[in-house]
Amino acid sequence: MRNGRIQNSLAVLPLGVPELPDFATTISGVHFNPRADLWDFQDGLDRVNLDFFQFKNQFSDSLIIALKAVLMHASQELAPRSLVELFKSTEKFSKSQPLTLRIEVIDETTLRRFWGDSSVYEGRKFVFKSMILRWVEHRYAGIEKSALQFLRKKKPRSRVVGESVLTWDPISGPLTDIEFKSFYESFVELYAKKQIQEQPFLMAWLVTSLGIRPRQVALLKAGDISKKDIGGTISYSLSIPRIKQKGQIPRDEMYEWPVLSEIGELLYAHGQKQKEKFAGLVKALDQSPLFSADRYAVPFVLQSESSREEIIGRDSNYYFSNDAGDLSYHMAVVSVIDVLREVFNQIDVSSERVGSEIVLNARRLRKTYGTRLAADNVPAPVLAAMLGHRDIKSSKPYIAATSRLQDRLDKTLAFELAPLAQAFRGEFLTAQDSASTGAIIRDLRVIPSGEQLGKCDKTGYCGYAAPVACYTCKKFRPWKDAPHELIFEFLWERRKSRSAEFEKDAHMTMLHDRTILAVAQVILECGGNVSS
Repeated sequence: MRNGRIQNSLAVLPLGVPELPDFATTISGVHFNPRADLWDFQDGLDRVNLDFFQFKNQFSDSLIIALKAVLMHASQELAPRSLVELFKSTEKFSKSQPLTLRIEVIDETTLRRFWGDSSVYEGRKFVFKSMILRWVEHRYAGIEKSALQFLRKKKPRSRVVGESVLTWDPISGPLTDIEFKSFYESFVELYAKKQIQEQPFLMAWLVTSLGIRPRQVALLKAGDISKKDIGGTISYSLSIPRIKQKGQIPRDEMYEWPVLSEIGELLYAHGQKQKEKFAGLVKALDQSPLFSADRYAVPFVLQSESSREEIIGRDSNYYFSNDAGDLSYHMAVVSVIDVLREVFNQIDVSSERVGSEIVLNARRLRKTYGTRLAADNVPAPVLAAMLGHRDIKSSKPYIAATSRLQDRLDKTLAFELAPLAQAFRGEFLTAQDSASTGAIIRDLRVIPSGEQLGKCDKTGYCGYAAPVACYTCKKFRPWKDAPHELIFEFLWERRKSRSAEFEKDAHMTMLHDRTILAVAQVILECGGNVSS
């Protein structure tokens, strides 16, 4: 449709320089003065700050007016962050031109100069292309036919959708099963030790275990976590705002997903605290932000009681919203990202693939969530729903990536990866240390003679199955002269049988892969090996 409009626009003369109205309204209902040289207002979670004055000496007055008109229309169709991106692309275009040049129209020459600027990345150039196409659709003056002919030949480089997922990129792609278990164990342990406070923990848990984006975290309200009691059985669910849809108003579409009872109870209690915190500050308690902090809060903009005409007459740079308090006190998205970064920076676990700390961020954990769902054979439509996708095409890379996941480990590789993964977290003992306190660890299934493997430094019953759970536990004290090779062979044979039994279930095959690496690490540190 858009291409058809562009073709038609070449056959007619532009309508000329538009006359800007006294006020305009963004898609979410924020009113502003499009004639002003500075657009500076809060729109939901985003701050819009567009300074047109910087173009005064380089663009003609008519070009600036047309630019404002194009962006004014864009504000009625796009999210505020997309509006800002369009403006930033214009800034880059401006900086690519000679300072002495006063531009009356955008033509092929100016575009060639912009396209040849190596300091501007390709994505920004194509954002500017979309801006020019919008300009032409509205038939405003300022764009030459040669510019359109030049842009029509410019196509973005083809890229593989979900490439980092498909290739299991060790820096930007999903975490492997071993990496994820190492991360999650450390994450929960830090919270148990109160080294991560409740609110940051819950925010990071939602990103990790539900795959939601930081913007969705920022949009959540206390009323979004619900509690149901059916016949004495308590269950919890979370209503999640759908985002990344064109022309979408914040929180105009929600999807509901169940939450584990243990976390649901924490989330619900946290929501009740938030309602108490914002009582009297919001119109309804359910509208209190689920996550907030004074130093991160979006400014509260009081809804004006004055009429639009009075405001226009008093101040040419007015900005107000039909429902300005809707997202008041919510954390800004950048602040949510900062909180998550602080949490992830506390987690010190190694990757078996790169031999250094695992790179952790919300995007990687979302990709990990998708691949883990696919490994559990979640059907494509359900997978799409759980990721908040409208189209199952967006979920296909996760399914494709997990189809060969379970075959990624063999015996030789296990011993190569073991020192990098650092899955073993305990300390070694010798038989002479047998006087030390602690429960004896042995496995009669593997070693019928009852030969000892080590000791547990924990007092009391832990509830985990020894010795499989021991090798990745900080409390395990293995003997240096114990037959750990027999445990490795036992786990490896179980892996092979699971691979045959659960051919399409990668998670069942990889159930003890991290433990296998931990045992391999113990064997290596004891000076042994296992032949392939």
